[in-house]
Amino acid sequence: MLDLQTPYSDLVTEEQLESIQTDVHWWLWPASALYFAVYPELGLPLAKLTSRDAVWHGDRNVPLVSLTFDDGPDPVYTPIVLDLLATAGIRATFFLVGDRARRYPDLVYRIREGGHEIGNHGDTWTFSHQLTDADFELDLIRTEGCLGIDGPRKLFRPAGGVLRRSQSAIVKRHGYETILATGLPFDAFGPPAGWIAALTARSLDPGAIVALHDAGGDRTQTVKALPRIIETARRRNLDFVPVGELPREG
Repeated sequence: MLDLQTPYSDLVTEEQLESIQTDVHWWLWPASALYFAVYPELGLPLAKLTSRDAVWHGDRNVPLVSLTFDDGPDPVYTPIVLDLLATAGIRATFFLVGDRARRYPDLVYRIREGGHEIGNHGDTWTFSHQLTDADFELDLIRTEGCLGIDGPRKLFRPAGGVLRRSQSAIVKRHGYETILATGLPFDAFGPPAGWIAALTARSLDPGAIVALHDAGGDRTQTVKALPRIIETARRRNLDFVPVGELPREG
């Protein structure tokens, strides 16, 4: 157990952070550079054309932002993320995969007990748009049952970030909002922590939704970047809330 009295920037040991070597995909750098140069001014309006029904960000006039974590839970990285968030006094949204939740129910319980929000990220992390409509609906329902998702506001994030129009209709029919993001630091591919923090800072304005990953691979650099992201937001006088509490535009 990590000492929650320790400043959150010092919570993670070097042994934990360096336990796995980072494998950076060759296309990450040009893609990230393009993102840094044009997003959100040009990239976000174009991206919105592909998913008109999704929530990309909250009210731009309210100084609140949301941290989200995809693909968990993970027995190595999710506890570290939870400790960092607890020490910083932040509640976040975790988009969980049903198969992983069944393997690590204690972590699902801990996420909820920490006051965090749980969203639906599919059952097996197959790209959502690659599923037939029937399989997609079964996947959505199976994950909902596994995670115990209910209430007036249910949140879904598609695996891979893309849905067909017919799938968007299924999501709506089951009472979900589709949640995407404005802060996309490509952390799933393991770039250095400084690059993750810099890309996130590029879009860390009122209403931002930041998409990070606490599972699905080596998340060492994400864990390293998280305190820097928190510090940047606080320097900008932004507070953190789960996505369900983020005021919507209009």
